[in-house]
Amino acid sequence: MKKLILSITILFLAFAFTACGGEANTEANNEDVNNEIANPWIDCANLDEAAQIAGFDFAAPKRIDGYPKTFIQAMENEMIQVFYSDKDLGDETSASVLIRKGFGDDISGDYNEYTENKTAEMHGISVDLCGNDGLIYKALWQQDGFAYSIGADKGIDEALVSELVESVK
Repeated sequence: MKKLILSITILFLAFAFTACGGEANTEANNEDVNNEIANPWIDCANLDEAAQIAGFDFAAPKRIDGYPKTFIQAMENEMIQVFYSDKDLGDETSASVLIRKGFGDDISGDYNEYTENKTAEMHGISVDLCGNDGLIYKALWQQDGFAYSIGADKGIDEALVSELVESVK
């Protein structure tokens, strides 16, 4: 009987040590594994290059007053976006406006809730406006089979939204 108990104890200990003997941090040991999602956006030198990637044309302002820096990107066969910034992108103190054209409903990427939501007619287009304290942070509309959005991280006035809606095609 002692031999049986001793054998079971030895087997139990052997199993316990084997189970605990694996490498402790498998994430650190798998440095070659890339778990990041690939960035689908392709940087573009101009709107013509973006149109070739996206598969459709996009007319947008070259500049917006107060936002002298522009940055254009496209997603293959899906979307074009143009950032307008008052400083270099990535500067935490910068203010920016983002205009997008693509397919879908809400292509803005902005899923915040706003206290002021309304629909306005702008140049014969029905535009959904979302904002707070009299400023517009998101504008959405559909035209000719495409979805459009304007996003402003610091908010912009309705007059500027109207100008942008008129100029974007």
